[in-house]
Amino acid sequence: MNWTHLRDNKRKARKEHRCWLCNESILIGERYIDRAGADGDGIVTIKMHPECEHETHKWDDMDWECFFQGDMKRPCKEKKS
Repeated sequence: MNWTHLRDNKRKARKEHRCWLCNESILIGERYIDRAGADGDGIVTIKMHPECEHETHKWDDMDWECFFQGDMKRPCKEKKS
């Protein structure tokens, strides 16, 4: 897989999206990561829950290449005190 990372933006959802990693809904008002990059097919954008994106920090190239959209189970969100 050839991937060039272009940008990450942290956004607040104005409409419902799907997390590319866990395939659960990103609900209106929730924070999410909007990532853009380029691969062999052109520009790609994906949306992810912050807690799902955090789980990928320890991934290497092979983890990304073997991953299929929606394969991840959404990690528990931290409770705010």
